[in-house]
Parts: sequence; C-alpha cells; structure tokens
Amino acid sequence: MRNTKRVIGFVFLLVVALLVLAFVVQNVDSITVDYFFGEQEMPLAVALVATLIVGVVVGVLASLGWVWRLRRRLRALRREVDTSRKEVENLRSMPLKDSA
Repeated sequence: MRNTKRVIGFVFLLVVALLVLAFVVQNVDSITVDYFFGEQEMPLAVALVATLIVGVVVGVLASLGWVWRLRRRLRALRREVDTSRKEVENLRSMPLKDSA
C-alpha cells in the first residue's frame, strides 16, 4: 500500500512536470512587466509562474490567522476531552451506594 502511494505520487509529479515543461515551451514570447519601481523584460512563462507564486504566498498568509484560531480551539477541545475522561474514570472507580 505504501509503495502504491509512492508510485502514484511520483506519476502525478511527473505528469505535472511535463505539463509545466509544455507550458514553458509554448510561452517563450518575451513581455515587458511594468511595476512601481521600473520595468523588466522576461518570458511570459516566467511572469505567469511568478504571479502564481505570489498568489500562493498571499493566500497562505491570508489563511494563517484562521489556521491558528482552529489549532487553538482544537487544543482547548482536547483539554476538555481529557478532563471529561478523567472525570468519567473517577466516577467509575467510586463504589456504588445502597439506595435502599
């Protein structure tokens, strides 16, 4: 099972690499990118990949607060579960009282 996942992962990465290579080969035209501090001439593929990377970084940074909040909540819930388990263990170890 473990080797199957590795093979599938390797095949997936190989397909992605081939698609990226095909993308780069088809987009070799040079463009001029104007930004605040000047301009730069670069291949279209490089500009698109750079834009993708910047978008991913911005997306990750935007979601960090949400992830941290969820992790903090998860820690609190785990502590609550531990406390409840200890309470149940204590209740189970107590002797039963006679109700008569």
